[in-house]
Amino acid sequence: MKKAKRNGIISFWKFVFAVVIVLFHTKTYYDNYNIPVFKYGYIACEFFFVVAGFYFAKQVLKEEYDKKTIGKETFQMIGKKFISFFPYILITFLLNMAVKILFVRPNLETIANSIWNLFLIREFGFRSPLVLGQLWFLTAMLVSMFIIYPFLKKHKENFIYIASPLIVLFTLGYLSTMKVGLDFSYVEWALITKAGILRGFAEINIGMIIYMINEKLKDIKYTKMFRILITILSHTLLIGVLLITSYINRSPKYDYILLLMISIAVLIMVSEKTVDYDWFATNCNYYLEKISLPMYITHVLFFEIFANVPRLNLLNPIIKSTLVLTCTIVFSIILKLIIDQTKKHEMLKKIKERFILEKKQLIKSEAIKW
Repeated sequence: MKKAKRNGIISFWKFVFAVVIVLFHTKTYYDNYNIPVFKYGYIACEFFFVVAGFYFAKQVLKEEYDKKTIGKETFQMIGKKFISFFPYILITFLLNMAVKILFVRPNLETIANSIWNLFLIREFGFRSPLVLGQLWFLTAMLVSMFIIYPFLKKHKENFIYIASPLIVLFTLGYLSTMKVGLDFSYVEWALITKAGILRGFAEINIGMIIYMINEKLKDIKYTKMFRILITILSHTLLIGVLLITSYINRSPKYDYILLLMISIAVLIMVSEKTVDYDWFATNCNYYLEKISLPMYITHVLFFEIFANVPRLNLLNPIIKSTLVLTCTIVFSIILKLIIDQTKKHEMLKKIKERFILEKKQLIKSEAIKW
């Protein structure tokens, strides 16, 4: 049977972990209640980093290396990724600032310095309020890929064989000596940057290692019984991660074990040899994956609304969490639809033409002046 272009299992779990992140950030609603709701759900970021590393290696290793253009190609690669999700960041940022101005009343300095959040450079040490604190993940991902891309493109598999294991061991080993778990990494300073960037750097390399392992194993034929067993194992591992993030006290000490569990599950799922691979190959799962990133970016807006609007803040915490999740999903769907339609109508290109003359037009206009 012909394999689907996208992996529906990964798509499904991306959405699940996006939901986990949303509910994790509502945990402050439960400060006075003994209700575990993904109390340590930050571990969902590990899934996204590892999966991003896998597909990053898969993409880059197919590209040809050109010494003369590698700098430009690296810059363009990061630029395209940034532009793809910047509309979501910009809209969420503006709405979030409006909520804070109306209900929190920040001072002018706070408002002005929040600009570093908008352009994803707060993690480099710029003093900025946590207007969109969750964006540390995108900074870590982009910076890691920006560093890795030229070396991976030039050295191909050799980079993954030699550099990636050392990066993973030294970086995660260093982080584990700083703190017990991984949640500290988006606020703690490590060497010349926030520890979150090191966290992403290491885990993207884990995803790249998984890609190489998968390449070595892809020609092996498995029995149906073995395929059933690895299918059960992959989902059991991820379900186990979800349970541990909610119900085990002092979960941070298990973070590196959870990262290992996630990595094994991803290795199994990307093999495309599980018995449920075709079951998950549905348009519904593919669409859920497409809204998972908008959900990650936009959910803090609704967290702020339900935390700061007086009447909404008085709601039962379970109701508030449910409403935050529901509003996030609906808003992400609507926002994605609007942005996709804008791209189809080439609105940005028309705006550009209003302000920027193309080279030929510029020469022609100069000639008319003379």
